[in-house]
Amino acid sequence: MPQYRDGTQKASCNADTLAAYVKSIQDGKKSILQAARYYGIPYSTLHDRLKSAFNKDEVKHFYGNLEGLMAKYKFSPDKISTVDETGINTVQNPGQILAKKVEKRAGTTVSWERGRNVIAVCAMSASGSFTPPMFICPRQRLSKIMKRDGPPSSSYQCSKSGWINEELF
Repeated sequence: MPQYRDGTQKASCNADTLAAYVKSIQDGKKSILQAARYYGIPYSTLHDRLKSAFNKDEVKHFYGNLEGLMAKYKFSPDKISTVDETGINTVQNPGQILAKKVEKRAGTTVSWERGRNVIAVCAMSASGSFTPPMFICPRQRLSKIMKRDGPPSSSYQCSKSGWINEELF
């Protein structure tokens, strides 16, 4: 059996036994900590298996709720939308530097704003229509230069944190 650096042994179990351990916790026979100690499995492994939002039971529950709501309210596809936000890095990686072999020093210059992101918020309906993207800059005042050459009809906003908030939404 494999060992950790401190000499203790790693627990080994297959998917079926792990599922049985998780079931004993779900049935209320043991707490997560008790099961971790009893079965010799790391607490984080059991916790992740139990608290994961993306598992088969949660997905079934979600789609069951969705079917019920669709039957009750009869939503049309244009009333069902998804909204997502993503960070776009404003500092580009300089990539590979090419120089003559006789050059002793070669370098590039990048912006001081290491790690600053502009957030893009996009929304699309199930019918295929979409709203133009909103760009959120991490600053207090918006300058006209930031709007230059952007997608048509886009919205540009500022936020102190750089993320979307209730005001902007």
